[in-house]
Amino acid sequence: MTLLSILVGLGLEYFLGTLDRLRNFAWFDVYRNWLESRCGKMQFWEGPAGVLLTLAAPLLVLALITNLLDGLSPVLSFILAAVIFIYSVGSDVNSLLDDYIDALVSGDEGSVRGIEQQLRGDITSADTTGLAIIQSAFLRAHDHLFGVIFWFILLGPVGALLFCLVVRLKDRCKDLRGAYADAVRNLHGVLIWPPARLLALGFALAGSLVDALEGWRDVKGHTLDNSIAVITASAIGAMQFRSIDTTDEQAQKAEYLARVQEVQALINRTLIVWLTILGLMTLRGILG
Repeated sequence: MTLLSILVGLGLEYFLGTLDRLRNFAWFDVYRNWLESRCGKMQFWEGPAGVLLTLAAPLLVLALITNLLDGLSPVLSFILAAVIFIYSVGSDVNSLLDDYIDALVSGDEGSVRGIEQQLRGDITSADTTGLAIIQSAFLRAHDHLFGVIFWFILLGPVGALLFCLVVRLKDRCKDLRGAYADAVRNLHGVLIWPPARLLALGFALAGSLVDALEGWRDVKGHTLDNSIAVITASAIGAMQFRSIDTTDEQAQKAEYLARVQEVQALINRTLIVWLTILGLMTLRGILG
């Protein structure tokens, strides 16, 4: 059922186009603001307790509904799982990269800049070679797809929604300082640790194995703080990124376009690797 829910969700996203119009999180923003207005002045709010309280209510409600449907009907339980998976998966990276490639080909500078603004994510860099954009595309693929898949497999619909909401809180607190924002970032760091390593292995299997593992090995820093670097370094290694060594503007644009296409291809190949492994686990009875 787990793999089937994932396949149904990905299939609907592919055949129906991006389903971002269905992913309305206004309720969560309203709920969090209401909760902060009630608890913001209490000492426990500024820290992990405040973050856990923010997440507790929606996750508890989903857990209760999931348990109720499990007892009523496997079909209803499956439908709920597929719906929550689709809802939790973020904006389709493939569609965004398709639009980016089309904008690069047509020379639509306005669209190119707009999409690059969406892609930049956690990467802050003055780099003009496109490396920062490419790194951000891989991070977006992790936060909006692979991380959701991992936690959906591990904890079902509750896990998928948990990861999705934490990513949303992390984006909201990106430019904020304080104990609450730090707790959100720490929780995000804990949640991305395992899928980041599995994604790095996926990049290695889907691209250049030696270069991906070499990039991963060169990552420094505390293990709970370097997951973003693990993702980007392994991905850049897997696609064998090299600096553009030509001064011809047209040649530079053509080479950069080819790199963006390889980013998209590597993400898709890695997804196939993950789904293949999940299929084998399902056949062996390891995955339900």
